[in-house]
Amino acid sequence: MDESAADPTAEANRLYWTSDRGVNQIADELGMSKGMLYAAIRPLPAELACPECGAELVYANRTAHERGLLSCASCGNEFDADHSDLEPLAPGATGDRDDAASVRLDLRRARAAQSDTSPNAARTLLGAAALCVGVGVVIGRWLERR
Repeated sequence: MDESAADPTAEANRLYWTSDRGVNQIADELGMSKGMLYAAIRPLPAELACPECGAELVYANRTAHERGLLSCASCGNEFDADHSDLEPLAPGATGDRDDAASVRLDLRRARAAQSDTSPNAARTLLGAAALCVGVGVVIGRWLERR
């Protein structure tokens, strides 16, 4: 039996990184929600060492891969693929990928995605604050009359 067929995460990563299919199409094909698919995707190893800490650099997603944007899961630094200080990863160092570093990178991506929606969140917060001030003024005036 094919390993990717037995492991939906491996199949999700294979389709995400090697096909031109859209995320919705891949999710439908695998019977996953789009959120589940994004949770299953792991960064693509670039087999380059981070010039700051020596850990392996990765492409966080397909857009980063297309644009040549590398991330270090250990120290969080980001580099262009044509950065002059990038060197191939030392032989045997690819086995050093740890899940904690991958999780840290996933958290950074989630925070970045969340910050993309911050204008809407800021508007909502501002609207709620204005509503509270208005209610406070009405209650204050009502209490003055009593």
